[in-house]
Amino acid sequence: MHVLCAKKIFSLHGTHAPSLKYHNKLLCCAELVCQCTTAEVQSFMSGPLLHNLHPATMSEEMYQMIVIGHVTKDVINIPSHPAKIQVGGTVHYAAVALRALGGHVGAVTRLATHDDSLLDDMRSLGIHVHKHDSDVSTVMENTYEDPALSVRHQRVQSIASAFVPADLDGIQSHVIQLGPLSNAEMSVCDVIDDR
Repeated sequence: MHVLCAKKIFSLHGTHAPSLKYHNKLLCCAELVCQCTTAEVQSFMSGPLLHNLHPATMSEEMYQMIVIGHVTKDVINIPSHPAKIQVGGTVHYAAVALRALGGHVGAVTRLATHDDSLLDDMRSLGIHVHKHDSDVSTVMENTYEDPALSVRHQRVQSIASAFVPADLDGIQSHVIQLGPLSNAEMSVCDVIDDR
């Protein structure tokens, strides 16, 4: 199993990805996902790191990649526009992108029950969502100073409960991407435990 830490996960098939070992698992950190080209992502999904792990040859329980992080409830405030609520968070954007490229992808998140509808689009795309209850959801309020969206102020209204090793019970994946948004969300040592 490989564990990826948030940012540019798709350069890992190269030789320059920084890494370290933890319980004989590869942990990697790198740059922003949005800097990857479609070709880089497709190369990663079919490259040597994942060997020949194509969705058609894998069991339903085994993912090519699982993304762990809080799906966020984003409150968007733009002058002269009504406030808007939308889904956000690394786990959402990474899982949607990987699924669009044909990956067998799962997502692990923590969310308040009254915000379950934030997971609807992920589920409709075929992403297997493993949702754990939290008293509150992670809510980010983004307030823009002007309609051109040139300056944004972000305020964290609440943070869902932290992940624990039991959140991954029964989940098998060849690669895990950790997508925390705050330091209260997870500890790498706690999340990957002795898996």
